[in-house]
Amino acid sequence: MVAQPEPTKLPIKKIPGNYGLLFFGPIRDRFDYFYNQGHDEYFKSRAQKYQSTVFRANMPSGPLIASNPNVVVLLEGKSFPVLFDVTKVEKKDLFTGTFMPSTELTGGYRVLSYQNS
Repeated sequence: MVAQPEPTKLPIKKIPGNYGLLFFGPIRDRFDYFYNQGHDEYFKSRAQKYQSTVFRANMPSGPLIASNPNVVVLLEGKSFPVLFDVTKVEKKDLFTGTFMPSTELTGGYRVLSYQNS
């Protein structure tokens, strides 16, 4: 029997950051990510700006390619356990992103990362 860790009593904070103006925010972030700043500086500058390693951002590919580029970025491993807490995160068909391939491609079976039981 594995002992469950006791929940921490830390205050719940609002996730910092924003997605910018509709259409233009994602385009700007796309240019920063690919051309102006590069991958590492893109995340580093936002972590410094929001003074947090968890923040809201737009991820490429953005408008014209993806319908919704809005994500919450987790830059530190200590942030990951919340992803597995089903009381805080709904994981139905969304664990690996906003796309779930058709089950027709897998013989009617759901791929392991989409299992919610």
